[in-house]
Amino acid sequence: MFILLNFPKYNAVNLTIDLGNIILIIIVFQSVLFSLILLTYKGKKRASNFLLSLFLLTIACQFLFILLREAFNFHNYNGVRVIFAFAYGPLLYLYSESLIYEFFRPKFKYLIHFIPSFIALVCFFFNIPTKSFMAPILYVILICYITFAIVKIVKYRRVLVNAMSTTNQTDLKWLQWIMIIFILALIFDIVDYFFINTRVVFGISLADTVILFLINWIFFKGLKQPQIFLGISKKDLYEAQEIKNLNRSRVLDETAKYKYSSLSKEEMNIISIRIKELFESENLYLEPQLKIEELAKRLNVTRHNISQTINLMAQKPFYDFVNEYRVNHFKKLLTDRNNRKFTILALGIESGFNSKATLNRVFKQNIGQTPREYRRSHFIK
Repeated sequence: MFILLNFPKYNAVNLTIDLGNIILIIIVFQSVLFSLILLTYKGKKRASNFLLSLFLLTIACQFLFILLREAFNFHNYNGVRVIFAFAYGPLLYLYSESLIYEFFRPKFKYLIHFIPSFIALVCFFFNIPTKSFMAPILYVILICYITFAIVKIVKYRRVLVNAMSTTNQTDLKWLQWIMIIFILALIFDIVDYFFINTRVVFGISLADTVILFLINWIFFKGLKQPQIFLGISKKDLYEAQEIKNLNRSRVLDETAKYKYSSLSKEEMNIISIRIKELFESENLYLEPQLKIEELAKRLNVTRHNISQTINLMAQKPFYDFVNEYRVNHFKKLLTDRNNRKFTILALGIESGFNSKATLNRVFKQNIGQTPREYRRSHFIK
C-alpha cells in the first residue's frame, strides 16, 4: 500500500527480496531517474516539468522509506510517509494548473497547499501519533485535490474550443488519465487500509502496481506534452466568460441578447459575412492547426470580436464552426467517385482533420453516421 498500510516487522538490516519489494525498488529507481530526466529537459514548460519532477521524487522518497522500514525495522514509519502522502494532491493540482494556464508561475503563496505536510512533519519530530486521525483527513484531502484538478481540466477544454480548431493534441486527456489512475491507486489503498488485504498474489500490493504503471504513464505522456500550445491566457479566460454570458442571452429576444456583446448586431453581421467569404474563397479551414488568432489577423479584427461573432451568430464555438466547414468539404471528397481509390483517412487529412479519431467523432456528431457508413450508403444509391 502506498500511503498508510502497516507492514510486518523485520529484523534489523534484513530486507526480503520478493516480488513485492522488487516492485518497490523499481518504483524508487524509475521515479528518481524520470525525475532527473524531467529536470534536465529543455522544453518550454519548465515549471510544469519541475512540479512533475517533485511529484515523482515524493513518490520515490515515500517508497524508499517503505524499503528502509523493512530493512532497518524503522518504527516511526507511518509518521514519515504521511508527510510525503499529503504532498501528492497539491503537486498534481499545481502541475495541472501549470499546463492549463499560460501565465502560471511558481509563487511563494503556493506553499500554503503544503501546510498538512508541514503539520505531519511537526508531529513526526515531536513523536505525536498520527495514524488514528491522519488517515481519514489524508484521503479526503487527496480526493478533493484530484477532484479540483479534474474540474480545472474540464473548464480548460471549454475555453479551448473557442481558441482552436483542433484540440486532440491539447485537450490534456492524458493528464485526466493521470488523475484517474491515481484515484484507482487511492481506492486500492483505502480498501487495503480500512477493509481487506489486497496483497493476494505473491504479496504484491495492487496499489503499488498501479503506482508503478502511473509513473511510466506520467513520464511518457508528460514528457511528450505538446509544446506548440502553451496554455490558455488571461484573455482566453475573459473571452470564455463573455461567451458564457452570450450563451445565456440566447433565450432572450433579438434586441436583448446583444446587451452582453461589445458589438452591435450590424457589426456582427459584417464580421460574419467577412468570415464566410474568407472561408469559402481561401478554404482557410483546411489548415489543421488553425487558430482564432490567425483568422483575426487575416480580417484585421480582434480575436475577441471574432469569438463573439461566431458564438452569437453561428451559435457554436470556434472549434465546431471550423469543423462544420471541414465536414462539408470532406463529404464532397468522400462522395466523389474519382476519390474512391483514396482512403477515408487521406481524404480526412485533406479536409483539415489531423487524426482518424477526431475525423470519426466530429463527422458522426454532424452527420449521424461514420465516414465509412456515409460513403457506403452514398455509392449504394
